This record gives sequence, C-alpha cells and structure tokens, in this order.
Amino acid sequence: MHADLPEFPMLTMTDEHGLYRFGVLEGADYEITASRNTDYMDGVSTLDLVLIQRHILDLQKFDMPYKIIAADANNNGKVTAADITELRKLILGITTTLPGQQSWRFPIVNQPMDEQQPFPYSERIVIPALSHDMPNQNFIAVKIGDVNGTASSGVHDPQLESRSDKLLALYIEDVQTQAGRLLEIPVYAHNYKEVYGMQFTLGLKNASFTGFKAGVLNISDQNFGVISEDKITFSYAANEMESFTEDEVLFTLLVKSKADLPVSEVISLNSDITKAESYLGTEMLVSRVTLKIRTILREDAESFGLYQNEPNPFRGSTNIQFSLPEDAMVTFSIWDVTGKVMEYRKIDGKKGMNSLNVEADILGKPGVYYYKIETAAHSGVRKMILIE
Repeated sequence: MHADLPEFPMLTMTDEHGLYRFGVLEGADYEITASRNTDYMDGVSTLDLVLIQRHILDLQKFDMPYKIIAADANNNGKVTAADITELRKLILGITTTLPGQQSWRFPIVNQPMDEQQPFPYSERIVIPALSHDMPNQNFIAVKIGDVNGTASSGVHDPQLESRSDKLLALYIEDVQTQAGRLLEIPVYAHNYKEVYGMQFTLGLKNASFTGFKAGVLNISDQNFGVISEDKITFSYAANEMESFTEDEVLFTLLVKSKADLPVSEVISLNSDITKAESYLGTEMLVSRVTLKIRTILREDAESFGLYQNEPNPFRGSTNIQFSLPEDAMVTFSIWDVTGKVMEYRKIDGKKGMNSLNVEADILGKPGVYYYKIETAAHSGVRKMILIE
C-alpha cells in the first residue's frame, strides 16, 4: 500500500515540439524565459537592409513592434544606420554573430507595446506563488535582422518570400588581362530596371581584388567583404527603386591578374558565401542575379585584345579576332590539353582589328584546345572546343 502523495500544482508548457508538464512547489515564485542563439544569418538578407533603411528614412515605416525589435541588431534599444552596418557585415560573411545581441529574442505576447517604440520590452514571465491556473502565458519568437519574417528555423512557421523568375543580368567585357598588371573591369547591366538592391559572391581565379571605383551606384567599402584573395562578397541596398541604362557603369572592379588570361577565366559570380539574389519592382520580388561575359569587337580598337572564337563550340571552321595597338609581328599557336602543338603561324598584324580562320581538320579530333596570340609586347590565351 502506498501513502497518499501531496498534489502539487502543475506548470504546463507547449512549443512546436509538444507538451511539457512540471511539478512546482506551492507558494514559490517562478520566472520563465526562452532563448535560442544559433545561426545568426537565418532569414537575413540585403532585402532586410532595404526595409530597415526605408523605415529609418520614414519612407515605409514598420507596421508592428516585432519588426522594430528584429531591426535592433546592436541591441541598443533603437533602430539606426548602425544596425544596418552590423547586419551588412553578417550578410557579407565578415562576421558570424552580432556583438551584444542574441540571434533570437522572445518578448512576451500581449504586453503593452508602442508600435514604433517597443523598447524596453519584457522577455520574462513571472509566476508568483503558483496556486492556480495561469493560461495564455506566451512568448513570440523574433529573429534578429529578419524584418520580413523569412527565417527557416523551426521556432515558428516562416513566411514565404515573394520570388520572381525575372533575372538581373550584370555583364563585363571580356578583355585580356596581363600578369602583374592592374585591370579595371567596369560592371554594367542589361536590365537594371526598378531594382532595390542585390547581393552576391565574386570568385577570382589567378587574380586578386585590389579595390573598386564607384559608378552610378552609391557604394563604399562597406558594400564589399574581402573574405580571401579569391572570394569577395557584395551587398547593395537602395532607398528607392533605381533604373539605369546598359551603357551606365554600375561600379568598376580593380583586379590584378597573375597570368595572361581573358577576364572570362578570371572572374565569376556565385552564392558560395553571400547568396546571389536581387530585389525587383514595387513588390521587392526576390530574383536571380547573374554575371555575363560580353565580347565587344570594335573596328577601331586601339588596345591589345584577344577575343573568343566564333562560333564556339564549333565544327568545320571558326573565326578568331584580335586587336593590336600598333603594327606588329604576331605568333599564333594552338595546342591540345596534353600540350601538343597543333598549329603554329607567324602573321603580319596590323594596328586595330585582325582576323584569322581555323579549320577543324588541323586539330584532328573533337576536344578542348587552347589558342594564343603573342607579340613582343603582348600576349593572350583563350580556350575553344571542337565538336563532332
């Protein structure tokens, strides 16, 4: 026979994982808090910076206090440009946490809050001398930095970002780099229409990033993250939608090459660190952003340039164009992936644009080949593909 056990009050808690019940001592005071401090980048993107900027400038104020709390990245009880600075460093991969701030905050639901000034707010539920039921004691999870509510964590159901199949296509001209020389690479866009911002990672091969020059975009050092010599991140947020024509330079990259290579083999755009995306139109739809290489053939070219063969890949024959700053003797060669020379010619090159033809039968079989143009002062190498 068992003695009767005293009946203690029960504290019941629920979250997305289930129901929890705890026995508590009658007459004691209890304080309940919640915490989660993982993955600071969850749900945070340059689109959040756009929205925070617009709030600060009174262009589009946040419509609930929880967005204000989410925007307070430096945990000082207000939303300022300093919060944008901290979040941008997070987006660019320069930092992985927010100094003095947790990744999630848990204010109590239904506490009195000013919609535009919720600070200070309570994150503690105090249960004094529990002797009766206290229903509806809840927290709300707020992901810091994620003002549009897209965090993928299981703490709450994330909102779906509005996405578009549109594409923001940046492009650069495929000029020739020279080992050890600083090259300026202007960045343009084919369709920079009603753009609020963008972010991406740049990858460099056999080259290093040395800086930039601003163009029509209002950018500074804070927009770039130099993660390593060959990994550069970029984040740009505008206050209003911006549109520019194809011949306007958005910004210019300054790159020093370690080999004589075309730009197409030196630089690429990806999502390795900072996810590549753009924000378009009045609805700020999340869209793709790419970097395209454009071959510009100008009859009046006055600098050295070796251009991509056309067509490529090819069968039958292909045409190669190159430009010279002055008349010069030119050596033209082709070799396969093993280094075997398949073609070797000497050509009297003329100032300006030059052209030569390559027949498939001199290469023998389908595959990858390399071709080189060399003068006493300049040289360039490109890759071409012969198909069946």
